[in-house]
Formats: sequence, C-alpha cells, structure tokens
Amino acid sequence: MRDNYDGHAGADGREPKVTQQNYLVNSRLSKLLKRGVEKYLVEKKAVVLDIGCGRKPYQPFFLGKTALYIGIDIKPGEFVDILGDGKNLPFKESCFSACLCLQVLEHLDEPKTVIEEVFRVLKSGGLLYLSTHGNWPIHGAPNDYWRWTEYGLRKMLANFHIEEISRCGGPAAGIIQLVELFIPGRSLGKIIITLLNKLEDLSDNVAWLNEKLPSLTTNYLALARKGNIIRV
Repeated sequence: MRDNYDGHAGADGREPKVTQQNYLVNSRLSKLLKRGVEKYLVEKKAVVLDIGCGRKPYQPFFLGKTALYIGIDIKPGEFVDILGDGKNLPFKESCFSACLCLQVLEHLDEPKTVIEEVFRVLKSGGLLYLSTHGNWPIHGAPNDYWRWTEYGLRKMLANFHIEEISRCGGPAAGIIQLVELFIPGRSLGKIIITLLNKLEDLSDNVAWLNEKLPSLTTNYLALARKGNIIRV
C-alpha cells in the first residue's frame, strides 16, 4: 500500500506533523486505521461510506480497493457527497462493503441509532471502522455529548463481530497528549510540544512504564464486522 498521498486533502489529520498538539492521537489513529484497511478489507472493488467525512482525509488508505467512496456530512463542503447526520441513511440495506465513522460518535445525539443504521446498510461481512475519544477535553461545543471506554464500545457494537479494539497510544501517550493540548502552540510552546512528541514516540512501547501508570486512553479505534465470519 502507498505511503505517499501527496495531493489528497486532510494531510494534517492523516499525516500529522510532530509539532502539532494532537500529533500523538492522530499519528497512532492513522497508523492503526491504515493497518486495519490492509488487514481486513480484502475486497478489490469495495463500496465505502464515510460518515462525518469532512475532507475525506483517510480516503487515500482505500486507493486500489474501492469502486466507490461516498462521504456524508451535516455540513456542505467540497468533498461532501450527501448532506445528512447518519440517523437515516438514504441507502438500501446491505449495499456497503465498509463504513467509516471516525471521531464522530462523541458528537452524535443518538449514537445507537447511527450504529444501527450502519449495521443495516453494511453487507454481510461488511466492516465498520469506528474511532472516538476516551479521555478528552470538550470540543465542538455544544455538540459534544459522550466519552467512551472499551467496554462501552463493545456494548454499543453488540450486534457486530468485533475484530479488535485498539488504543491510540497507551497511558503514557495519553497523559502527555492531554498536557500538550494546554500548551500554546507558538514559539517556545511548539518546541516543547515537539520534544514531548519525540520523547513519547520513543517511550510508547515501553511496556513496564504503561503497566505502572493508571489506565487512561485518549482515543480508540474499533474494527468490527457485520456477522461472525468463520475463517478457513
């Protein structure tokens, strides 16, 4: 799969710079999502739905695997194909190979309804790529309603077969990430943020450090499938 997506929108989320305040979450989410597409989406002409698509920053991860990539959002934009909030998706049952709902769930006033709609429009064996916040400051107020745990996500996705739920960084990354959000991203602040990000890139895989810290997760990525697929 490609590593260079020059010319595609949304690079600040898909390929965050080490100077960005949200680098730790976004870089890990991007890596996990790309791996999840490579590992689980085997269909070569997939039809993909992106709920809350914005500028479709992660569409490049599906290059070479999709026949159609549709974006739906509540706000009009250059990359938005359909206006809507996900509660009443204007599609027939079982028509999508995969659905993305990335950093949207916390902003939905009826998240269960949207997840049920996703289940309806996915084909049997279709994939849901779902990311959302665990511990995170209020953002997008007043439309910021929920925070999640792994157990809450498993309950929400009870009708799906869950392939995996991953943390976008361990407790050490989570603690540093939350601190960085309150550091001014200018001049000296940007230097401090960069140093912290580089330090965390080195230490995130130090198992003993994360085991000693309290359980804290800033962001999750869940990969789930419609139907329990038996692999041979």
